[in-house]
Amino acid sequence: MSPRSVCLGSLKLPGFCPGVHTGSHGAGMGSGWWCPGQVWPGLGASRKGGCGVGRYVRKRKLGVVAVDSGCLVVVDPSYVSDGRLWPRRGREECADFWGADAEEFRDFLGRLHGIEPEAAGEVWRVRVRGKTAEEAAGWLKELAAVWRLRVVCTPYTGSAQDAAYDVCSGPARGGQLCFPDGRPGLAVAFAPGIGDGLYEVWAYYREEPGWGERVARVELRLL
Repeated sequence: MSPRSVCLGSLKLPGFCPGVHTGSHGAGMGSGWWCPGQVWPGLGASRKGGCGVGRYVRKRKLGVVAVDSGCLVVVDPSYVSDGRLWPRRGREECADFWGADAEEFRDFLGRLHGIEPEAAGEVWRVRVRGKTAEEAAGWLKELAAVWRLRVVCTPYTGSAQDAAYDVCSGPARGGQLCFPDGRPGLAVAFAPGIGDGLYEVWAYYREEPGWGERVARVELRLL
């Protein structure tokens, strides 16, 4: 499981009212009754009127998303297919490692090989002279196996995927990915829940004048 959680928030409607029974869905909505068009506490509660603007008219489970890298990214799919915006490989040639014996491994590298890994969030980053990122990661794996140390070693080139992992490893457990010119908005990455798993995605709908029913809020149930 990668170390590489920002919960988007969840609301629980207190009490009961004549309406649709929500059932029990774990974190988030909880159990109870939800009236179509009812204002959810804390979100537009000051708005008045019927089931119109500012009120969620229904909710729906969109599906589930699997996580195997300890990281999720919200991004326009057209950006991912553009190699200029979402490079598959960056310009760095490093290797990352982490795990139960990561600090011991770091000490061994310094004492026996004169290599001083750099802290990068929750991982350690190593640049090995004369080796590509893949070669460096392979070399570290061999050393860890010889010393029987429990660490995971992966290549790092500074690609868009690596940048997402860096953001997820930071103190906020997530953050902004920027366009090549530094403008924000390319994507947002975050470390979900306790890491890898299968997470539910729910939509909340609202009636917008002239547009009809639209998705007004998306919730990921992470814990």
